[in-house]
Amino acid sequence: LRYLRPVGGLVFIIMSKRDAPEVPVEEPPTKVAKVDKPAYTFNMNKALDKAHETCSFAEILALPPSALQGLAERADPKLAKMHIKTIEDLGNWKFYKIAKAITVLADTEEDGARNAEGNSNLNKALDKDFETKTFKEMADAPLSALQGLADWVDEELDDLRPAPRTVRDLANWKYCNWCEAFITLAAFENADHSSR
Repeated sequence: LRYLRPVGGLVFIIMSKRDAPEVPVEEPPTKVAKVDKPAYTFNMNKALDKAHETCSFAEILALPPSALQGLAERADPKLAKMHIKTIEDLGNWKFYKIAKAITVLADTEEDGARNAEGNSNLNKALDKDFETKTFKEMADAPLSALQGLADWVDEELDDLRPAPRTVRDLANWKYCNWCEAFITLAAFENADHSSR
């Protein structure tokens, strides 16, 4: 402290910079220096072809499905017929989401216990022949039971290994599961490797 200076009935204490308390000054986000990349230990090597193992999650989402380990390039045109051109498309594919929901709820179902007053239905998701089935029956149905997937889809996917043949198979198809996981984790990735 240096001295007191009265001004208009008020007394001000004048401090030198050396006496002033330390107040951290936060840099605006655009001025934050890029941090060194930490030594991460996680990997997805069994899900991606070798050439893509070092990609960021954002880059992975833009890759074709054949970048997944086990899906050959011949899968890309087959999936493109179903409007799936990227890993992100496969993880967000509405038929996968429907199949997954049916399969999850099949495990909660009590045999023969549907209340006749119940109003829930899946009429916009299933072909008419499957609308009144149980979740377990829906899960065991062919992919073409999903409204919008024609019989040719069953045949088109048949030579993929492993081939999803039923709604349950699609829900548990590792390629869809991996793609969905990439999408989920991409939302939490920082391009500059910061921890904010």
